[in-house]
Amino acid sequence: MKFEKAREKDIQAIKDLLAENDLPSEDIRGDHQVFFLLRGEGKILAVCGLEIYGRHGILRSFVVNKPERKTGIGTEIYQYTLSKGIEEGIKAFYLLTTTAAGFFEKMEWQKVERKAVPEVIKKSHEFASACPQSAVCMAYFIPGTLAGDAVRLYNKGFNCAQAVFSTFAPLCDLEKGKALKITSGYAAGICFRGGLCGAVNGAYMAIGLKYGREKAEDDFAKEATYHKMRVFDEKFKELHGSIECRELLNYNAVNQDELSMIIEKQLFETACPLFVQSSASILEEIL
Repeated sequence: MKFEKAREKDIQAIKDLLAENDLPSEDIRGDHQVFFLLRGEGKILAVCGLEIYGRHGILRSFVVNKPERKTGIGTEIYQYTLSKGIEEGIKAFYLLTTTAAGFFEKMEWQKVERKAVPEVIKKSHEFASACPQSAVCMAYFIPGTLAGDAVRLYNKGFNCAQAVFSTFAPLCDLEKGKALKITSGYAAGICFRGGLCGAVNGAYMAIGLKYGREKAEDDFAKEATYHKMRVFDEKFKELHGSIECRELLNYNAVNQDELSMIIEKQLFETACPLFVQSSASILEEIL
């Protein structure tokens, strides 16, 4: 199959195909967008689009013409579009869907809390107004990347600090098992106190391990560490608005009733992976 990048003259046909399948099309063609398509017999058979915001991307406008469904075209154009996004430097992908959550779960996407996605994604037209609040929000964390590996560690049951710090510790000559032990108590804002996010704490430790001082007189290393931590803070806050667990989750884990709400809403499963991914992605830039 030969996929190609959509041209200006293809936009109306893309809109028509989306409208026929009850998918939003009013914001095409907007900023940051690129679409890939497959042609056949003088018409568009399949479309898949991306909105690119630096290292974050939205997968959108994914549709296959009805007669061509169940032929494998959908999977192939999806994989092609994803690969193009990765080539552009995207580290995490997001989407909203009302009908295809099952398909994406098979492709290793996971359901996430819509309110916890990075601000640049929340402010996009797709998330802000194009899709209903009832749409399922999902994220894809790329396997084989440091950020993707950190999220997968978290999903195995390690806390957010463990997931971040142990992913980067071996790069700084600290054995992974020791890194996991060091950060064992840093869940939910340090021992469930709702303070500094564990994913942030894990990043601080990795920065200290890489740049920190071993001698009291090493002021250069001390200032370098502080500087890197401040840079990390700015980037993380730009994405999520805070570095405090209770503000990120909108509940304080130190309070039993609020902890019950966190558990009921499954925020540890749907919000925290996003913070782990962001922390690891920023950390990779800094280190």
